[in-house]
Order: sequence, then C-alpha cells, then structure tokens
Amino acid sequence: MKNIVFICGSLRKGSYNRIYMEKMMQQVPENWNIKEVSFKDVPVYNFDLEGDQEPAAVTAFRDALGEADGIIIVTPEYNTGTPGPLKNAIDWASR
Repeated sequence: MKNIVFICGSLRKGSYNRIYMEKMMQQVPENWNIKEVSFKDVPVYNFDLEGDQEPAAVTAFRDALGEADGIIIVTPEYNTGTPGPLKNAIDWASR
C-alpha cells in the first residue's frame, strides 16, 4: 500500500489550489493511503529552536513527510516564487 501525502501551498479557505487538490485526492487508487498535511502551525524558522526545543508542529510535519512514499504539493506561485509559509515549512523539514 502506498502512502501519499498531499500539501496545499495556500492557506486560504477558498483556495483554487485546495479545490484542485481535493479533486486530485479523489483520483488516487483506493488501495493507497492518502493524507493531507498542513503547515499552518509551523512557526517561522529559527535555528535556536532546533533539537530539543523543536516545535511539535515541525516534528509532526517532518514525520508525515518521512513516512510518505510520495508527496504531492499543489501550490500557487507568488511573484515567481513559492509562497513563504510553504517555503518555511520545507526549510524546517529539510533540517
């Protein structure tokens, strides 16, 4: 069984990216495990919080990505770049 994580790069409730992601999630084979992972509670990256002081939201986000066989990110593009909160979460997860 495949474990697939979906991440919506927009935090807006009515996001077109969220609508599109939800449609994609409906198309995943039934025998796959799918999970939406949010980064809304991940704080701004701070080196001083690494290690023993790492926020629980960071640990949960990183663990969810680590358990996945695949990650699908559906995101808007702002000023030719990744939305700041998504980039921040990826920075935390990559540490």
